[in-house]
Amino acid sequence: MQFKVTSNIKQVQKSMGRVRKDQVPFATSLALNMTADDVAKAITAQMPQKLDRPTPFTLAAYMTKKGRFKGKRASKRNLVAVLIPGEAQAKYLELQVFGGTRTPAGSALAVPFTKNARLNKYGNVPNRRGGLIKKKSQFIATIKGIEGIWERYGRGGKKIKLIHAFESEADYQPRLPIFKIAGGVIRNRLGRNFRVAYARAIRP
Repeated sequence: MQFKVTSNIKQVQKSMGRVRKDQVPFATSLALNMTADDVAKAITAQMPQKLDRPTPFTLAAYMTKKGRFKGKRASKRNLVAVLIPGEAQAKYLELQVFGGTRTPAGSALAVPFTKNARLNKYGNVPNRRGGLIKKKSQFIATIKGIEGIWERYGRGGKKIKLIHAFESEADYQPRLPIFKIAGGVIRNRLGRNFRVAYARAIRP
C-alpha cells in the first residue's frame, strides 16, 4: 500500500538552462516532498467520489491534520519520498485498491441490510465495538436457511425481520486507483514543484 515518489530531475534541469549544481539535491528533495503532498491531497480528494461515504478516519489515511503526506520525507541525501498510509486504514483500504476477498476475523462476517439495520451517516453500524445486538428484541438464529441477527417486532413480537446476515466471506472490486492518481499528479506537478523549490533554494 505504500509507494515512492522519485524522478530523474535532469530533464527538468535541461529546460531551465544553467543551474547551481550545489543546490540541486536540496531543491530536488523539496520538490519530491511537495509532490508527495500533492499526491496525498489528490488521493484524499478522490476518496468521496470512489468510496461509499468514507469516514474522517479513512480520509486521514494519507494526510496529517496539517495537510502533509504520511510517510518518509525526502532529504538531499536520500532523494525518495515514501507515502505510507496509517496502519489501521491500510488494512481495509487494500481491498478497495486491489480488490479481493475479505474473510472474517471470527466465525463470520455480518452484512447489514440497510432497510432494517440502523446505520450511521457513513453506512456503518454505530458503536460496533459494543456488539451488533442493540435491543432485547434482537437475537442470533438461523431462520429459513439464513443465519444472522433477527429482530422481533409488531404486536406481541410475532413478526421477525433480518437485521444482519452472516456470511463466510465478502468479495470486493478495485475502486480506489491510487497508483493511477499518483502517476498523474507526479507527471503534472514534479517539474513545476522543482522550479519553485530551486528558486527557494537559491534565494539569498
